[in-house]
Amino acid sequence: MIYLTHILFGLMLYLGLLVLGLPVSPSPVDYALLMLGAVIPDIDTRRSFISNRNILTKSGSSILRLFTSHRGFLHTVPAALLSTLLLGVLIWYTLNRLDLALLFAFTLGYLSHIIADSIKSIPTGSERERAFFYFSLLTVAMLFMAYYGRVI
Repeated sequence: MIYLTHILFGLMLYLGLLVLGLPVSPSPVDYALLMLGAVIPDIDTRRSFISNRNILTKSGSSILRLFTSHRGFLHTVPAALLSTLLLGVLIWYTLNRLDLALLFAFTLGYLSHIIADSIKSIPTGSERERAFFYFSLLTVAMLFMAYYGRVI
């Protein structure tokens, strides 16, 4: 799937949980980390959105590709947990506190990527992916309105 579909799928899951009563008040940082989590597993491929953002992600992608292939280790639950742990350490040393809502958002985004990639009947760039993209976009819009209680 392309990065936008991964982001929308992550947002759909997160907003669905919020509508169901997830006890957090999401900030823009929560949403940013959710979206980062939704695209970061694809840093293991040269052509991905995240791999080509800047010199840091290009270098990181090149180094990671020495140790794993696309949809290898970075597309596993242990990688999601390890990434969350590393983010937690970064947050701890940056903010001097641990923000579980931020970690949850990132982890959910990461896991949503793994779930979406496991749907084998939706090849990247296919008509099925476009249909799934628009379904996700519509669902995100409805869940956003349901959670925030106003029309856009």
